[in-house]
Amino acid sequence: MVAGEARAYPVNLMWDAPNESLNDTLGGASIVATWCPVAHSAVVYDRAVEGRQLEVGAVGLEKGVFILYDRQTHTHWSQITGRALPWSTGGRSLRKRTSLTTTWSRWRRLQPGSTVYVDPALPDCVASPRDDRAITLSGAGPIVNEDLVAGIEGPRGARAYLLRALAGPRVVNEHAGRRPHRPLPRRGRGHDRRPASEARRSGADILGGRRPAAGP
Repeated sequence: MVAGEARAYPVNLMWDAPNESLNDTLGGASIVATWCPVAHSAVVYDRAVEGRQLEVGAVGLEKGVFILYDRQTHTHWSQITGRALPWSTGGRSLRKRTSLTTTWSRWRRLQPGSTVYVDPALPDCVASPRDDRAITLSGAGPIVNEDLVAGIEGPRGARAYLLRALAGPRVVNEHAGRRPHRPLPRRGRGHDRRPASEARRSGADILGGRRPAAGP
């Protein structure tokens, strides 16, 4: 939600290059909703940087990192951190907006007045055929690039938790910096693979834009 306006972005429509970064305006602010179909990471950023409004697109994976770019400054950005990459124009960052990846049914309960992002010009996409549930619940073994993790960002660092390691206990009580947190994977299969028309009537995963958390 931005300035009292809430919007949902159906994740099951964001599985192809034209859809992985959705430039939008919400509550009068220029934002971009991004989705990495490999890492299942959903991040929302402001598109206004140093007085310029950027149009953000997706490059794809480079050395395992999902990369964004903008057409105005030709800067490459990390989708996870929002920082400009060193070989681009380093030292700058996109401002991250607070967002939530959840089901459409839960988002409707949280934000009953929410709108849903729709762009008829974008091609319809379906989720990747890979079995996310098998990856998540694959049990013990060394970490591989395809492993899904729950990432926690704190003021003093970041930490990642293997989802397959959480499949049994489901809850881990720890501290990131000075703040307690509990990674908690949801039950059930991976991201919904149904058409958007069905997803909006049921529990498909969506990326919801919310107002940024208040500062300290």
